[in-house]
Amino acid sequence: IQIAAENKINILCEKPMASNMEEALRIVEVCKNNGVKLMIGFKKRFSPTYRFLKKCFENEFGKPNWLFIKFALGKVDKDWFWEENNGGGAIIENTIHVLDLLIFFLGLPERVYAEGGKLFQEKYDQIDGALITIKFKNGSIASIGAGYASEWSIAEEEICFANEKVAGKVKGRFDFPNILQYVFRKEPEKIYRKRFSNPAGFKEEIEHFIKCIKENKEPLANGEDGINSLKLALAIKKSIKEERIILL
Repeated sequence: IQIAAENKINILCEKPMASNMEEALRIVEVCKNNGVKLMIGFKKRFSPTYRFLKKCFENEFGKPNWLFIKFALGKVDKDWFWEENNGGGAIIENTIHVLDLLIFFLGLPERVYAEGGKLFQEKYDQIDGALITIKFKNGSIASIGAGYASEWSIAEEEICFANEKVAGKVKGRFDFPNILQYVFRKEPEKIYRKRFSNPAGFKEEIEHFIKCIKENKEPLANGEDGINSLKLALAIKKSIKEERIILL
């Protein structure tokens, strides 16, 4: 990244942007000092499903007070994925997608508590599964079931949400959240459904990066967003290891 930044090349960086906070801060600094754009590959911010849902949260639904997320992946038999100073394991390399999505929806977290450990495999000395509870500064609470808790043949992605006005959920194959359904509490028998044909977000992510370069705009997922999500992911691992609530 430093070589690219010094050569004035704008950067679309895969998530997580680093495995530790020191490196993440250094990445942001070198991009800022060289005047290049830094975008982090948080594809879920660009998923048509989740962008539609965010607009609903900002308008007719109102802020979600309660969210429950199932984000359990299948087997990843790659050494780099599990190495502490590389991929960082399932929480850092993969769960960070929904951590960023929650920050996108709700703003910054206030505290986190998690239980987990080596629950599903023996090959790697790494946390591979967790149940996570997060309190956000805006008062919302969220819980996540994450890690290597499924297999790819049946892996699904599901986000349930509720407040005093509405209850609903998004679901689909893992990384393919294509179905949204919800009800308003004043008429709970009437179910609204919306299906999205291409919900992955990859195409929209790349188009956004190109547009930011052409129009000299700040990316929707910038270095600060990368730092915030990494900070939360690291706090989850710390909570598991130290068996305590971590304040952010």
